[in-house]
Amino acid sequence: MSDSTWHSTIASAPDSKHEAQGTVLPPASAPAPVPKRNHNRSPQSTCKGRLPLTTAQKQEAVVLAAAGYAPSRVAKTMGKSRLMVKRHLEAPETIAMVRDEQAELVELYRTKARDCVVAIDDDKIAKASALQLATSSGILLDKSLLLSGKPTQNVAVIVQVLDMLSVRNDEEIERQYQADHARLLAEK
Repeated sequence: MSDSTWHSTIASAPDSKHEAQGTVLPPASAPAPVPKRNHNRSPQSTCKGRLPLTTAQKQEAVVLAAAGYAPSRVAKTMGKSRLMVKRHLEAPETIAMVRDEQAELVELYRTKARDCVVAIDDDKIAKASALQLATSSGILLDKSLLLSGKPTQNVAVIVQVLDMLSVRNDEEIERQYQADHARLLAEK
């Protein structure tokens, strides 16, 4: 077969299996346009956009984080994105600011707790507000302990109780073992 015959044979051959079978679909019109994404925020969104945190918002985030709020709760309270607030709170200088703010809050809570205890006198003991002052003092003291990283309950007592329960459990297991061992020896 000459080159020209071969080229003409190839040129006239159907391009696909469907053309050879006669099942070719008519050419499709232009593909349907893909709808564009709607980048508008929904009306109920709490996110205020991508504006950077202002100095006041940065300080508010530090105060809320020092008070024990999680970054997601800080973001929701401020109406900013969680990632933006998280990035701000993870910066080394912000971590130091949060630590300083916590120390100030601990001292403030301790001072307020002392003030509540000092305010309880004989006159107030006779009145119902002494209960309120004592409750306030306890709450403020617990808050100061939590912020300073100390437990609010006596952990040593809980450890002693758990140790006693462990010893009692071990004694019961040993007693059961001895009883089973004696029974097996008696059966032989």
